[in-house]
Amino acid sequence: MPYPFRFALALVVVGGGAAIARATGADLAAASLLLLVAVVATSLLGLPVGLFSAAVAFVTLNWFFTPPRGSFRIDSGDDFAALVVFVLSAAIVGTVVHLLDRARRDAQRRADETHLRLDLTNRLVEGADLEAALPDIASSLRRLFELTTCRMQVGAIDVTSGTPVPGDAAHVHIAAGPLVVDAEARRTLAPADRDLLEALVAGVGTAIDRLRFETEAREATVAAEVGATRAAFLSGVSHNLRTPLAAVKAAASTLLAPDAQLTPDDREELLHMIRDESERLERLVRNTLALSRIKGGVMQVRLEEVDVSELVGIALRRVAPLATHHHLMASVPEDLPPVRVDSLLIEHVFLNLLENALRFAPPGSEILVTANQDADGDLVVKVVDHGPGVSVADRTRIFDDFTTGGARGEGGGSGLGLGIVRSLVGAHGGTAYVEDTPGGGATFVCTFPQERP
Repeated sequence: MPYPFRFALALVVVGGGAAIARATGADLAAASLLLLVAVVATSLLGLPVGLFSAAVAFVTLNWFFTPPRGSFRIDSGDDFAALVVFVLSAAIVGTVVHLLDRARRDAQRRADETHLRLDLTNRLVEGADLEAALPDIASSLRRLFELTTCRMQVGAIDVTSGTPVPGDAAHVHIAAGPLVVDAEARRTLAPADRDLLEALVAGVGTAIDRLRFETEAREATVAAEVGATRAAFLSGVSHNLRTPLAAVKAAASTLLAPDAQLTPDDREELLHMIRDESERLERLVRNTLALSRIKGGVMQVRLEEVDVSELVGIALRRVAPLATHHHLMASVPEDLPPVRVDSLLIEHVFLNLLENALRFAPPGSEILVTANQDADGDLVVKVVDHGPGVSVADRTRIFDDFTTGGARGEGGGSGLGLGIVRSLVGAHGGTAYVEDTPGGGATFVCTFPQERP
C-alpha cells in the first residue's frame, strides 16, 4: 500500500479513537489509553506511520482532552507530563510493534523462500513436466516479491502470472541459462530482494538444465538399448534361419544333381529332411511374428470361456507329426471347469512348450501334459519331459529371447519359444517357470489366475 494511503488510514484510526473517547466522556487518562491502542495498530503499517500517529494523537489529546480544551495551551504541569509520557510511550511501543511485525514478515518470507527452493526446484529435479511447473514457479515468485507480473520463458514455453498495473513500474530482467524472467513491480526492488530473486531464478535455471540433460541422456540410453535389441533380434533370427535354409538347400541340390547316385531310402531321407527343416522354418517365422507383436505392444488378449482339455488335444494333434519317436500323453480331469483365457494365445503357449520338450526329450521317452486347479482355483498346466533338464542357474535366463540353457542348447532351438510363453502367460496375469522332473528332466509350469488382474 502506498504511504499516502497509509498516512490517511492512520488519521482515520486516530480520529476514530478520539471520537469514541469524546462520545463516552472519557478523561485524559482514558483517552490516552484508547489513542495508544490506535497508535499501536497503525504501527503495523510501518514505523513512519506509527510515529506520525503518535504525533497526531499527542496533538489530539492536547486539543480535546487537556484543559483548557480547544487550545494548545497547557495550564497544569501534570497534564504536560502526562502528554510527554504518552508520546514517548506511544513512540516506543509503536517502534517495538513495528520491529516485531517486520521480524514476523522476514521470518515468513524466509519460510516462503525455503519452500520455493525445496518444492519448485525439486519438482524439476524429480522430472516434473516443465510446462506444468513454470506457472506455479511464476506465481510463487510474484507473491514472494510482490510483483505485478512475472513472465518466464524457456525455449518455446512462455508463461505469465499476474496482470500489468497502469502507471510507472520497475522492470526486472534476469537470464539464467535457458530461463529468461521478465517481471514488473510497483516499486524498485531493494538490492537484497534483487539478489534473492536472481539466486532463485538461477536455481530454477540450473534445475531446468539438469532436467534437459537427464532427458537427453535417457533418450540416448533408450536409443542405444533399442539399437542393441534390434541388432540382437536380427542377429538371432538370421542365425536361426541360416541352419534350416542351408539344410533345405543342400538336400534339394542333392536331389536335383544329375549325377547323384541315390537309393530310394536316400531320397526319402532327404525329403524327410526338407520337410522337417521346412517345419522348423515355419515355427521360427511364427514365433518371430508373435514376438514382434508382443514387443510392439499390439498383442490383444480376448478372454473367453474355453475347455482346457480341448486346447490340450488340439496342441497334441498339431505336434503329432513331430513326435514319431516320442509318446505324447495328456492328463486332464473331466470335471475341470472352463477357464477364461484367449484360446489362440494359450494354444500357442502349449505348442511352444510341446515343441521345446520334443527337441530335448530322448527318443522313446514320454512327454506328459497335465492340467489341474490349485487350492486357490487357479489353472496349473504342466509339460513334463525326461530330457537333460535345466540347471538352477539357467531357470530364469532360459525364458529370455534367443536363449537356451545348458545342455538343452544342443537341441537346435531358436530360443524364442520360451520367451513367447512367458510373455503370453504374463499377459493373462499368470506366471511361467521350470522345475525338475522326478527321475530327471524338466517340467515347465504355467499358472493362470481365476480372476485376471
